[in-house]
Amino acid sequence: MGEASGVLRQLIHERYGVEALVVPPSSLKKYATGNGAAEKADMIQYAVRKLRAEVGEDDDDAADAAILAHLAYSFTTKCLPSTRHAAEVLKQLRTPPPKRAPRVRLTTSI
Repeated sequence: MGEASGVLRQLIHERYGVEALVVPPSSLKKYATGNGAAEKADMIQYAVRKLRAEVGEDDDDAADAAILAHLAYSFTTKCLPSTRHAAEVLKQLRTPPPKRAPRVRLTTSI
């Protein structure tokens, strides 16, 4: 799966000139429920009740897709998030932490 996502990100970048945004599962869960370790049932409940998505009671993939679509809309528009935790996730996605320089181990030779 990791290789496929890398190929897809490269394809998006080459074809459209944009960087793909990777949303970690914990961020998606926090965006929806406020809890980065939320259960599948909580995600489905959010999708059905808050987003009014037509999601089956066991269809966690559809719930994730609906929530991800909502997050993407919020990310790309100027609409205000409805909760503090959604605003925190959007802020983190818009300003990711700087990449750290690789550690270099110095050794001495005697």
